[in-house]
Amino acid sequence: MFGTTPSPLSRRALLRMAGASGLAAVAAACAPSAPAPEAPAVPTSAAAPTPFKPNVEAAKAGGKVVGYGSMITSQETNLREILQAQSGLPFEFVRIPTRNQLITRVETEQNAGVRIVDFIDQETGTIDYLVKEGLIQKMPPAILQRVPEAWRDPNGYWVAWFKTPVGFI
Repeated sequence: MFGTTPSPLSRRALLRMAGASGLAAVAAACAPSAPAPEAPAVPTSAAAPTPFKPNVEAAKAGGKVVGYGSMITSQETNLREILQAQSGLPFEFVRIPTRNQLITRVETEQNAGVRIVDFIDQETGTIDYLVKEGLIQKMPPAILQRVPEAWRDPNGYWVAWFKTPVGFI
């Protein structure tokens, strides 16, 4: 293989095949294994969801809204702008890229008797672990009912707000 005998397959052909295989793998990973949940129907006045009214005064007593997770900068910026416009509250987002770092931070705060974080942006396995350990509360029903049932935790602790296809090459 590494001698002077020429290979019947050129390097360029091998790279083309690898690239095509990679694209096929990504395409297969992106293809839904089950039908994707349909977008929620626009509620009629008779079935309109209850508006979520956060307790802004209680939040202001805390001084700011704090989130932990791996949200990308543009999402963080948009969330900050919306929060500022709707409540006037300062917003702090602590980027914690890994599951273990996030869990350690939340557990450390809990053990110190301090609850700093208001929301967590992390994959559902992490949230489920925090639920099992009694470290997070359920979401308000007024928020849950705005999300398609297939995108929310049946126990009411989280909602999915995006899905990421993962492909291995």
